[in-house]
Amino acid sequence: MILSTLRRLLRKPLSFLLVGGLAMLLVAVLVLVRPEGTGLFGSAVQGPAASITNREIALLQWYKYFPARSPVFERTPLETLSTRGFAPIAQGIAFDGTNMWVTGNYGVSVIPILGPIPDTEPTRRIEVSTPVGIAFDGANMWVANGPSDTVSVIPINARAPSKTIPVRGMPWAVAFDGANIWVTSRQGGWVSVIPIGANQPSRAVQVGNQPLGIAFDGANMWVANAGSDTVSVIPIDPAAPTRTLPIVGFRPTGLAFDGANMWVASARSSDVSVVPIGASVPSRKIRVPGSDPTGIAFDGANMWVTGDTSNRVTVIPINAYEASRDIAVGERPGAIAFDGARMWVTNNGGYSLSVIGSPMSASTAVAAKPASTPTPISIAGCRIGPRTQCANANLSNANLSGADLNGANLSGAQLQNVNLSRANLSGADLSAANLQNVNLSGFDLKGVYLRGVKLDGADLSRADLSGLNLVDATLTKAKLNGARLDGTDLSNANLTGANLTRARLDNTRLNGANLTRMVRDDKNMGARTVLSGANLSGLKLSGFDLKGINLTGANLSGTDLSSANLSGTDLGNANLRGANLTKANLTNARLGGTILEGANLSEVNLSGAGLEQIRWSGMNLTGADLSNANLQGARLNNAILSKANFVNANLRRANLREANLTGANLRSADLNDADLTNANLSGARLGGADLTDTFLAGARLDGASTCGTTWADGRLRSDACADLNPGGPNASRMGQVNLRSNPGARFVDGATYNALTLESDGAGLATGQVCLKGPGAIVVARYYWGNQVTGVAKLGSYGNYGDCFDFQGSYYLTVGELDPVDVPVVTSINFSNGGAGWGGLNMHR
Repeated sequence: MILSTLRRLLRKPLSFLLVGGLAMLLVAVLVLVRPEGTGLFGSAVQGPAASITNREIALLQWYKYFPARSPVFERTPLETLSTRGFAPIAQGIAFDGTNMWVTGNYGVSVIPILGPIPDTEPTRRIEVSTPVGIAFDGANMWVANGPSDTVSVIPINARAPSKTIPVRGMPWAVAFDGANIWVTSRQGGWVSVIPIGANQPSRAVQVGNQPLGIAFDGANMWVANAGSDTVSVIPIDPAAPTRTLPIVGFRPTGLAFDGANMWVASARSSDVSVVPIGASVPSRKIRVPGSDPTGIAFDGANMWVTGDTSNRVTVIPINAYEASRDIAVGERPGAIAFDGARMWVTNNGGYSLSVIGSPMSASTAVAAKPASTPTPISIAGCRIGPRTQCANANLSNANLSGADLNGANLSGAQLQNVNLSRANLSGADLSAANLQNVNLSGFDLKGVYLRGVKLDGADLSRADLSGLNLVDATLTKAKLNGARLDGTDLSNANLTGANLTRARLDNTRLNGANLTRMVRDDKNMGARTVLSGANLSGLKLSGFDLKGINLTGANLSGTDLSSANLSGTDLGNANLRGANLTKANLTNARLGGTILEGANLSEVNLSGAGLEQIRWSGMNLTGADLSNANLQGARLNNAILSKANFVNANLRRANLREANLTGANLRSADLNDADLTNANLSGARLGGADLTDTFLAGARLDGASTCGTTWADGRLRSDACADLNPGGPNASRMGQVNLRSNPGARFVDGATYNALTLESDGAGLATGQVCLKGPGAIVVARYYWGNQVTGVAKLGSYGNYGDCFDFQGSYYLTVGELDPVDVPVVTSINFSNGGAGWGGLNMHR
């Protein structure tokens, strides 16, 4: 009767994707509205299930009635029923003791499990907006409406919600603790607590990223943080602290309680962790290879795990270390719920519902069957089994599904295209073996010896390769998405075209590895990753976080590193020829010996970076921040450095010949012995800079400011503020350096020029002395009114070595009716005739 009525009922779709293990969570919190102590099904079912009370089922206490034995479950579904009339995809499922409630795109469908069932429609379909998770509180169903940011409360006999409660952050999974409803927020990363009867949350608890699953253990709420690979344990007592357990696999989604342990299903690592209550680490981890487990539910003796990609449900006895059996169901099974006798599974891709098992009775309950042991086989003279010695064997295209290869020696073996699904590779030696195109998705390969292995085109998605030695391995076009590579040594490995999307690379060694055409959408390369000598040429790493990574000697030629974070990164001797570093953050990076010819470093931040002996000839560094950078001996000839920031930079002995430094900020920079021949410093700020022994022949300095700049030892030294300005159209070509000084300037310490011109806006020279340090020196005073020369005083011409011209008291040359105006005091200027070309020093007021 039940089968025929269910068959008629479920011809309509239920809805999809219990993303992240809502399955068991949603089923877990079921409370019946019968009086405490009344049996779950009354007279409908005999045996242990008949005595389960409302509160016990609500608080996940099925286990009390099945301490050692399991209900009789078939190896195939009792029935697979179409749900296309309900909704296209099933997302959540919960049981109220009489009905199954299923969320979907078109609302919540209510399906009676006993009595007559309508032919074409569920008993009820309740319209709510975008329902996802669902849980029962004993009188109402609570439905999390994901993108709608609400939770609907539906009395079990109603046809519409009694109220809708705002809950921000995309509410997703729901659970009941006996007094409150707990709702995870997928986007917000928190859990909201709503007291029964309230119209808003009483508090929110911060957890990890993407909390997709939740379950109650009687004292704590456990939350699966799929985006953080952690589990949060929240005591229901608000005063107690939350614990975070970083002990599960990749993307934990489903949770189920067995009375003593919390079981955590992790989708990307294809495993289930068993965590004793109160512990911080699992007591065991059970592999469910190639399944992407999401939903999980407890029947009193077994855990039932849905496999999103395997289209099967895996059954694991609670005291076992491996699964006892798999049951084929529909396409992409997701949510799963127990009704006291059967398991109900939503098949998200096939628009169907699978019901597994038959009515239970105490007299027919039997223990779960143990997993079978495969019969040993021989292939190409190699006996397949534990610790087999088959080095260099040719096993290509063999079917080794389920084979026990624990401790086997298969080094150098030909294993391309081999079927290794559910094989045990613990401790196996696969060094230098050929595993091209093999599917190892979700495998735990820790402890497997893989040095020099060939894994070209292999599927290693979600595999655990952490800590392995993969030196010299070839993984061209390998699928490593979601793989765990923490601490893995991939030195000199060939990863050309490999897919490393969301792979974990913390402390991974990639010295000398070839990563050209690598695919990776996660822009965080992982903490302490070593990429020294790696080939990353031509990659698009725009916006990537490479902070603190070791890239010494790496090949990054032509790589797009725009807006990348390279702060503290070691790029010593790396090849960045032609790389795009626009707006990249290279603060405190080490760039000694780095090749950057042709690289674009416009608006790059290089403050505090070590850049000694760097080669940047012809580079575009427009607007770059090089404050406090060590550029000693750097080759910057012909570089475009306009508006660059060199405040406090070390540019000693730097080659800046013909560099474009227009508008650059060189305040307090050390340019000692730097070569600025023919450089363009128009509008540059040189206040406080040290230009001792700096070469400025042919340099353009018009509009440059030098407040407190030091020019000494054969150049010019000023203790005042000054503007450098060329004195004629041919000044740059002729090596002329021109100074326009504010009043009070003093020029000392043996500045040497062929000739000196003192220019004033009015007339007169105050007390001072000009000493000629060689024959042929000329000193001329010119006087201006506006742009017109109004007078010239020739103070010395072809004097002898050591001749000095004194300006004692006031010496004025008045032109026309101009009022006499004192020019800056000149205490001593010494000149020689040893410089090449014609030089002139123009001092303006």
